[in-house]
Amino acid sequence: MKETTFMELIDVLMLKADRKRLYKTSWGTKTIIGLKATIERIIEEEKK
Repeated sequence: MKETTFMELIDVLMLKADRKRLYKTSWGTKTIIGLKATIERIIEEEKK
């Protein structure tokens, strides 16, 4: 349950950022991708 909520939240952030063209900037892209990667790592750790 938590995992999908987190991923949906990130996807929503990515969509909003894309609309505002924030995602087009390198720092915006790195921040969002980094955040998504961090959450994925946390989820993997929780599963163990």
